[in-house]
Amino acid sequence: MLPEENTVTNEQQVRVDAIKAARPEVNFTVTVNSGKVFMNAPNFPVITIGKKAGIAVALPSYPEDGVRTAFHAAIQADVLLARRNERLAKKAGAMIGKKYTGSSSNMPLQRPTLALVQQEGVDRFKGEPDSVASDAALTLLFKTFPHNRKIEEVLLKVAALNQIYRGGIRKKPDYDVDAIYAVAKLICELDTDPKLAQGSLDLVKEIADTEISGVYKRPVFATKYCFWHRPDNYPVRDSQASALLWKYQQQDGFAQGTQFAKFQKKDDLDDYPLYKCVIDEFVRYYGLGGISYWEFDKFLWRYKG
Repeated sequence: MLPEENTVTNEQQVRVDAIKAARPEVNFTVTVNSGKVFMNAPNFPVITIGKKAGIAVALPSYPEDGVRTAFHAAIQADVLLARRNERLAKKAGAMIGKKYTGSSSNMPLQRPTLALVQQEGVDRFKGEPDSVASDAALTLLFKTFPHNRKIEEVLLKVAALNQIYRGGIRKKPDYDVDAIYAVAKLICELDTDPKLAQGSLDLVKEIADTEISGVYKRPVFATKYCFWHRPDNYPVRDSQASALLWKYQQQDGFAQGTQFAKFQKKDDLDDYPLYKCVIDEFVRYYGLGGISYWEFDKFLWRYKG
């Protein structure tokens, strides 16, 4: 427990417990001064938890580009999450614990196994009531309206998916256009249903890149829209999933051969056919036969190494 001080709040205690749980190997000394909580340990940044339970960390210098920015983003996420309830606080604390030393980018990734995918992906997903409800809602929606001919049905799917799954549909500045409606109209015009039935990967590019006046391209949304119609054929692609695949490629070199010659950096996975090929090779290389794209997506989103 914290040293006794009347100004210490329950929210401060929650954060201390979360940080200790995230880094049990660190022997923290906890002190309180003027309502602020200080957590000190040898060779570890000083952590300060303010009167309103905001967290600040004395960061060392990081040679890796972007690590400092990513760290601050993680801190802010923790503050927002931890104020809601203790379970989320501990979950966020675990994330922050891996970032305190900047070691998340250097620590070896665990070799993927079916058990790891289940534990780090599916089980964590099942522990997030909001995520479970969101997936259930989209499953119901896409089963209720499986076709892509009527604008009112497609518009409903596009709007819901873009909002719930952060599809990234955006209009350009100074354009008077309803971006959601414009994308729904495009999908109706693309003769989408036969292409989905065929498992056409070109459809992803058509939804993503076909020019719509005043609307940005939509690569992430396109893969998610196809996935929710055909989860057996279209894995979801976004920057976070691509980043983890690239880390495994750097560590293990799992994707070898002429078909992967263009896989030289993370951004190469913007090519959706290559992305799907890399995922299928990942499953083969690590012996993950039987895993679904849905399960794999949960793993790519939640596993931090």
